[in-house]
Formats: sequence, C-alpha cells, structure tokens
Amino acid sequence: MKLYFSHGKESGPWGSKIQRLADIASARGFMADSPDYSAMMDPGDRVAHLLDLAPTGAPLVLVGSSMGGYVSAMACEQLRPSALLLMAPALYMGG
Repeated sequence: MKLYFSHGKESGPWGSKIQRLADIASARGFMADSPDYSAMMDPGDRVAHLLDLAPTGAPLVLVGSSMGGYVSAMACEQLRPSALLLMAPALYMGG
C-alpha cells in the first residue's frame, strides 16, 4: 500500500518528522512518498499536484502536517484513501 506524506508550508518533503514516519510505515509494508511542494505556496496547487501523483482507486494512505494536512484532507474526496492522518492541520485559516 502507498502512503503519501504532505509537508507543511515552510517545511520540506523529507524532514525529520517525515523520515521517522516513513521508517515506521516501511516496517509495516507501506511504500512512503513525500511530494515536494516547496515551490507551491497556493494550497490549491498542492492539492492538484497530489491528485496528479496519487493513483485513484488504488489502496493508499494520506498523511499531512499543517498545510499538508489541509492538502491531504482536500484530496480525500477524489482519492478515497483507506486512511487519513492529519497532524495539526491548517484548516479554517484564511489564505
């Protein structure tokens, strides 16, 4: 099963938090990926990027932190993940 970790606005795709979670996921048989959104400040662009990367209909888990939590949550309707984990998601914030 594939796991996509979406990082926050001011962090990168393979920070220490993501590396630790990827190690845990890998030990449990998941393939972890963390798209690089660092050049995209608009949350909508990040959602579109995740939708382009993740296969629809395939079993997957979405994980997101801060703005990445918002991105993962917004991608759920189309991707229909098996699970969603949000860490301090940036929900209900203007802009």
